[in-house]
Amino acid sequence: MSDARTADRIELIKRISAALKGVTTGDAWHAVCLICELAEGRMDPADVQREFEELGLPPT
Repeated sequence: MSDARTADRIELIKRISAALKGVTTGDAWHAVCLICELAEGRMDPADVQREFEELGLPPT
């Protein structure tokens, strides 16, 4: 995948997750916030994974 395509994907993830933050609550909201943090590079993937696993969301 090219760098431009990767950047486009990350920007889209940022836009979608930002929009979802305003319409979700509880653990779903927390998960969306983790997506934002990861997409913005503000959290390490291992930390995001650890926090995500602590949420009360149904298993995938």
